[in-house]
Amino acid sequence: MAEDALFLGFTGHINMDIVLRTDHIPASGSTSVTDIEENFGGTAGNFAMVAARLGYPFRVYSSVSLSTHRAYLDFLHKIGVDTSGVYLTDSDRGPVCYTVSDSGEQIYFVYQGPMASPYLHKVIRNIHHEYLHLGTGLPEDLRWAAENVPHRNLVFDPGQEIAYRYNKSDLEYFMSKAKLCILNENENRIASRILGKSPENICSSLIVTMGVRGSVLYEGGQTHSVPPRKSVRVYDTIGAGDAFRAGLYLGLYKRFSLLESMRVGSVVASLAIQGPLRDFSYSQEQVLAMLRD
Repeated sequence: MAEDALFLGFTGHINMDIVLRTDHIPASGSTSVTDIEENFGGTAGNFAMVAARLGYPFRVYSSVSLSTHRAYLDFLHKIGVDTSGVYLTDSDRGPVCYTVSDSGEQIYFVYQGPMASPYLHKVIRNIHHEYLHLGTGLPEDLRWAAENVPHRNLVFDPGQEIAYRYNKSDLEYFMSKAKLCILNENENRIASRILGKSPENICSSLIVTMGVRGSVLYEGGQTHSVPPRKSVRVYDTIGAGDAFRAGLYLGLYKRFSLLESMRVGSVVASLAIQGPLRDFSYSQEQVLAMLRD
């Protein structure tokens, strides 16, 4: 696309993830940790590690501390991610996410660090976005982007922050303004509770992801189900939703319908959970060939 236009601008977190693995996550009390590891993660970071290998243009918008993220940024540069939209600071640390995972389910504890302050006005130039993806971040910062950043299609994808960063007014604003909303099942339930009605009654198009049960598109009063793609093995489901989004945008970049793009997302998610996201290596040609199988 022209230099004054972008296919996709993707806002969200680039986290250092500290992952504690356990056989099960108890509701209370204590349990043994079987492994501990430090990974590159975050909604925008996970998305970028997969989307970069799929070979379509995008830019991530985020805010990080160089004291904790230098190696992560070096890795993103190495795999070709455009990080010119990442605000860098030497103050504070983070963001850091502490994740407890039993391979199937996860609980997250996030130290926001630089992501606790508005940053988008510092990194987004007056450039037109075909898709402006509003992921995790401060609602007031995302509202600024929605109102000031040129775009054709606005996508609202608040993630788990919907539970503690959003009120009814925020959700009504973003969901009515967005061309597409994306939530998982739990986020959809939380949104319904906050709003007092189902998000599908507000969103022009709504994708609800359901893990091993696939995803659903609510659009124009119709409901369309997309089945999951079976994975040959499961390393971990952390980042599966972010990988789904990377595949979704591959489909949209190829001018597929939204429903067909969701099927691309399912293929990519099934591949991404087979190993660490930083090792994802499938090309768009391989993914699209699998879509036809």
